[in-house]
Formats: sequence, C-alpha cells, structure tokens
Amino acid sequence: MARKRASGAGRKPKGEFAGKSATITTRIRPDTRAALEAAADASKRSLSQEVEYRLRRSLDKPAKAQRRNQALAYLITLLAEEIEKGTGKSWLDDPFTSLALQYAIGHVALHFAATAEGDIANPAPIGEAAAKMPPEFAERFRKPEGFGGLKAYNLIHEVQQAARPPRVPSEWDMPIFFTAPDAVLADIGRDLGLSPQKRKI
Repeated sequence: MARKRASGAGRKPKGEFAGKSATITTRIRPDTRAALEAAADASKRSLSQEVEYRLRRSLDKPAKAQRRNQALAYLITLLAEEIEKGTGKSWLDDPFTSLALQYAIGHVALHFAATAEGDIANPAPIGEAAAKMPPEFAERFRKPEGFGGLKAYNLIHEVQQAARPPRVPSEWDMPIFFTAPDAVLADIGRDLGLSPQKRKI
C-alpha cells in the first residue's frame, strides 16, 4: 500500500514570492527558457521565482514611469549597447567606453530636454523644501546640479544598500526615497557588478 504524504510535508518554497497558488500554462521558445534558466542561476532564484520576478517587474515598471522617462531609458540602453559594440569593452570596466557613454548621454539629454537660458527659476517644490534646510545646504539644493546630485547619490546608495546581505535595518541606514522594491534594486546592483563582497558603501 502506497504511503500517504503527511500534511505540510515536502520541500518548502524558497524566494521572495510566497503564496504562489495560481497557475498559468503556456508554451515558450527553447531559447527563452534557456535565458530564464541562466537568469535564475545568476540571481540564485528558482526558475519559478525568476519567472514571477520578471513578470511582476514588467508589470510594475511601466505603470510607475512616465512614457518620456521610459523613452529616455531606452535611448540610453541603445547608446550603451552601440558604444560597447564599437569599443569591444564594458563601460563598467573600460575608462574610454565609460567616458564615451557619459558624453553620449549628455548629448541626448541636451538635445531633447528643455533649453536653459538666463536665470533659471526654482520650481515651487524645490523652494519649499529648501526653506526647511540649513542655509549652506539649501543654497546647493536650489541649484540643478545640487538637486540632481542629491537624487543620484540617494539612488546609488539605495542600490548599494539593497546589495547587502539581508539584515535588520538600523538607525544608520539611508532612508528610502525611491519606490523600487529592494529585490529590483538588488538585481540592478548585481547587474552593475555589486555583491555583498563587492559594494562601495
């Protein structure tokens, strides 16, 4: 007589997505499955968790991003791919490729963005936020380079923070300013060469 498996027995599910009770059956190309399996190996997820992650990421991102910002991100991706193709190097590792990409991004932003002429007025939210800051910090915050630099620093730090091993947050952790889930930021950090052993904090 066959033994009946006890309730709750069997391998426990692993990964950030719990409660996976719904199913979907579809056919995909063999090369698509191979790419998913490679991505799962790289992220240390199961294939099921990797598929769930990528589906949720594809559904979440467009809803949160304005079309103009999605377009800019796509152009930057095209530039990076084309520049790396031309140099045969990664912009993460090669100084020439890195500088070429930085200049290219600047040219694209300069071409499509609003023209800056004469005195530039502060948007109302910038002035309101600066009014609550110490004078020396507020002066820099009111300038485009200061405001943009702060946002870039916050995002860089969040990516680096997400790349750390899981732990209980402390009072020294940077507050979260962006809305991307930790799993997405950690994945981005991994793609940019960060890991718990290689982080620039």
